[in-house]
Amino acid sequence: MNHELRSYNPELAQRPQFVVATKIDALDEPERLEALRHQAAADGLPFYAISSVTNRGTKELVAAIAVRLDELAEATRANRSDRIGGVGQAFLPVRTLESSKAKRTDKNVCPTKDGTAEAYCYLRRHV
Repeated sequence: MNHELRSYNPELAQRPQFVVATKIDALDEPERLEALRHQAAADGLPFYAISSVTNRGTKELVAAIAVRLDELAEATRANRSDRIGGVGQAFLPVRTLESSKAKRTDKNVCPTKDGTAEAYCYLRRHV
């Protein structure tokens, strides 16, 4: 499967993965399940055996996915705060020329640690 992913788009093969054996309620060759479990372990991937019919293993799979998504979101936030503004850095109020006499803040910007295109695009989307 990863060979196909790499052939289609190498970035896809680098994304986090789970190995999920489905329809275990209808399993007639338990050795195939064990072979898949061992291959997942050899590849360093989490393995889950589930049955949608009996709900066996589905809660555990959903919980594991939720935990992994939270980890990825936290890593993304930490990475973004490293490059864009820094953790806990205050946003600065900015008044545009048209509203310089206005008492309200029109935009908030966060100073960046670098002048990268990514930082610029982030600010343009959020300002």
